[in-house]
Amino acid sequence: MLKNWMIVLDDLVENIIAEEHEADMKLPSESDLVAKHKVSRHDVRKAYDRLEEMGYIYSMQGKGRYYKSKNDKILLVLAGDISFTEKMKKMGYDLRTENIYFKELKNGSKIKRRMNLIDKDKVFKVSRLRIINGIPSAIHISYVSDKYLKNIEADGPYIKSMFGYYKKNDYTDFYFKESTLQTLLPTKFERDTLKCPSLVPIMLLESQCIDKLSDKILELTKIIYRGDRFIYKFKP
Repeated sequence: MLKNWMIVLDDLVENIIAEEHEADMKLPSESDLVAKHKVSRHDVRKAYDRLEEMGYIYSMQGKGRYYKSKNDKILLVLAGDISFTEKMKKMGYDLRTENIYFKELKNGSKIKRRMNLIDKDKVFKVSRLRIINGIPSAIHISYVSDKYLKNIEADGPYIKSMFGYYKKNDYTDFYFKESTLQTLLPTKFERDTLKCPSLVPIMLLESQCIDKLSDKILELTKIIYRGDRFIYKFKP
């Protein structure tokens, strides 16, 4: 049997999915929902709190709750032929990249096997935070080797665009394979880094970046997207 707050939540979510509310439209007051569903004010507040944690609405102190439009989200084409930086630039977004982690993997045997490397090859983890229009929106994690990128140990902490770095190293044409996309709830680190509520889902895209000319695996990629910041489009 559904709890009272879940009944309120389901009703609000159905209206949001059906797009019955305009962007930034004020949602029903607590009193209105108490009267409509014959529930307590506590139940209504709990339902609204869950909606805000899920990224559907936002609140303004002393004024009420407001609907977030899906049009506020960034349409992201999941294709590997254009870098994330180029995509954001073409769409006119203000993108800032922060390097948040760079380190050699001391126990990277699993990664090395997936990249067809041997024990003596070094593997490095490069992580960048993508901030779009002032909002932390994605974390890009790259696993790369000094076998193909000779200066990665020195350059790694400063790389803003991995595609741009490849081109500087004479890898000019790439493709992606073995790509997977899954929905997860964010870890504490991801919540803290992306500044997102606990119930906002993340989309985890994992893939291999391959040099077309040599068929070398240049990179294993993990990209963590905030689910409330993007709409995903698959390129046919």
